Amino acid sequence: MTKLFVILFCTILFLSKSYALDSQAKQIQINCYVDFEFNQINFNGKKLDECIRKYFLKNEIISIDVFASSDSFGKRNRNKKLSDDRIMSIKKYLIKNYPKIPVSIYEPEEDKQYSSMGIVRLKMVDKNSKLGKYLLAKKNKQYDSLNYFSFLSGAGYSAANISDTKYTGYNVFLKFMFPFSHDYNWFYGVGVRYQNLSFNNNSKTINNSDINFNSFQTGLDLAYFFKTSLVDFVINPFAYFGFYNSFTRTITQSDGTAITASPSILNHISLGASANILFKASHFYFGPGASYSTSYLQFNNYQDDNGVSYNGISNFYKSWNINFTLGCYL
Repeated sequence: MTKLFVILFCTILFLSKSYALDSQAKQIQINCYVDFEFNQINFNGKKLDECIRKYFLKNEIISIDVFASSDSFGKRNRNKKLSDDRIMSIKKYLIKNYPKIPVSIYEPEEDKQYSSMGIVRLKMVDKNSKLGKYLLAKKNKQYDSLNYFSFLSGAGYSAANISDTKYTGYNVFLKFMFPFSHDYNWFYGVGVRYQNLSFNNNSKTINNSDINFNSFQTGLDLAYFFKTSLVDFVINPFAYFGFYNSFTRTITQSDGTAITASPSILNHISLGASANILFKASHFYFGPGASYSTSYLQFNNYQDDNGVSYNGISNFYKSWNINFTLGCYL
């Protein structure tokens, strides 16, 4: 019973200390006056950056509150609200350039000092103070667990042209993506892909010839995520190496006898890029995508079970994929 009381007391003490630190932080703020500049709808944040960065190095900025009025600051525009598009432009700019800092946008208020101009209110604390170190550690812990890792998977239709022969089939892939430090638009990662391609001549005058090309590949991915609130547009260059490949030719004779031949593949390397439109729901992705790649395939001459010889391949081929992607971001 005594131990339970001690644990309960320590928990209450810790929570009280955390609440006190948070409450104290809310009382520390400074106002910066900024004339908002726009190029059409797009926001030019140079002056706003100067204001924020003036305090950014020495202080841990807890939040940014923006009070925005019309970009024409004459008397006839006093208290005039900015258009929703322009307010959103300011918010997107701040979120992109200061991703760890919460941002709020407020409408102008009558009879207030900032009714006819822009004011940015920074809530902050000295980074070297006990309070600043506590808030910085707390915020980084919360942020690092959010939007730090992306997992993508998908499947779809495949087509390729190998030595002037058209193949069709399907593909399945998995990708694990991580953001570059301090940039949550550029990602790098590793991926695996399985591709199954086949060809059938369905000849009625000669023996049927079926070719099946299976490839398990792995490699490196680089991706740029153009992020919006509802959908992400992703461009993803990649370089993959086929670590397990099989190329099987099956000749079915008129009497139903099947003769097979399968060469040993020496090299299979793919370079390409994909584009995806990923809709977001909670922490999940879904949407269509397409990819194009150029691959190098090499294998020597080979023979079938009856001793018939076939030429090897040592050249490049092109392939296309149309996929549906599912994933999540954590």
